[in-house]
Amino acid sequence: MSADIPTTNKPGPSQVSPADHVEQTEQADQIRTAMSVKNLLSPVNQAPTKVDDEPADASQALESSGHMEVDQVAKIDEPMEDLETTNAALTTEPVAAVEPTTPLNPNFEPTTPLNPNIRQEQDLISPLSAHSASDNDDSPTAAPDVPDSEREFICMNDEHSRCMTGQYTLPLSRKVISDHFGRNKGCTLLIKKWPMYCRKHYQRATYNKAQWQFKKLYLIDRQFGIIEQEFPGTTYNIQLKKSEEARLNQFARLLAADMTKEQAAEAIQPKSGKHFEASVPVLVELDHELGKNKTMQQAKHVVKVMQVMLQDKDTDLDQVPSIEFLPQIPGTNTTPKKTPKARATKSPKTPKTPKSTKSSKTPKDKKTPTSHVSAKGSIKKTQKA
Repeated sequence: MSADIPTTNKPGPSQVSPADHVEQTEQADQIRTAMSVKNLLSPVNQAPTKVDDEPADASQALESSGHMEVDQVAKIDEPMEDLETTNAALTTEPVAAVEPTTPLNPNFEPTTPLNPNIRQEQDLISPLSAHSASDNDDSPTAAPDVPDSEREFICMNDEHSRCMTGQYTLPLSRKVISDHFGRNKGCTLLIKKWPMYCRKHYQRATYNKAQWQFKKLYLIDRQFGIIEQEFPGTTYNIQLKKSEEARLNQFARLLAADMTKEQAAEAIQPKSGKHFEASVPVLVELDHELGKNKTMQQAKHVVKVMQVMLQDKDTDLDQVPSIEFLPQIPGTNTTPKKTPKARATKSPKTPKTPKSTKSSKTPKDKKTPTSHVSAKGSIKKTQKA
């Protein structure tokens, strides 16, 4: 029986060189790797398919790979591990984070806030949007750009972009809120920093009447901070303009004359004209906020009251009322009194020289011959007898 069993001439260590041994080991590893990858790429319920270029059995692998040890051939014939076991082993291993090969869409915006419990508080006074008063011709090609150092003023149409209308000189500027701070009064002339618009942007901004009123309130509220930064501790005398104050006083007199509020309000109702006149309820509401030496916070509160009335349609207020915030800068006499001029001492009047009296004419006497020469030496005309 020993003669029937085929014997395999297993090469000994002396018959295989180290270089051949390394080459054979690498070839066997390549075959096992190819078979493992093929099994992993196959579906779960499908048996792994054979690669076309792979050897069908161990003998073909031996022929294609050249010299190979019998131990290595036996390892090739061993069955592969179950695919589910392999997948379970792979899932237990930690997977490293991989960055996406394509960038995210930069224009993507979530439809819902990231945290719905967080609420963003909006300011009570909101300015216009950056492009609300801009136009198509406000582009770099419309007018040459001029550095700020060469501009006589900075247009406040948009605080986040540059004005490119080409109107950079003071004659083309507009002080948009100076009338609410006294305009040309002595207390206002001390303030040098004012929000200014170029003429073109001012015209565009006033086209939208409703939005412009909120923009004015924002600029007024902003101006309080500028004045406080330049003159700390400034107080304000808050008052209505003379025309509105006269209407409010007339309303009070009519009430004192036993007239009802409706009758008195009807008597002094706003008149359509060039200047805006607020309704009586608005004037009465603002009358509670008027006074002298008001702090900056009290002045800001009045601005908020006016904005609430603008937002409330029941008040019939569509413009900022004619109200003034006269700044009282500490350490300055904002309303100096005029000192009377000293009268110069008058010198005594010199008596006037008497005028030369003309020679009295003597009455004519028929008997007395008249001379043909007058007292001045001129020849008289004589009458014929």
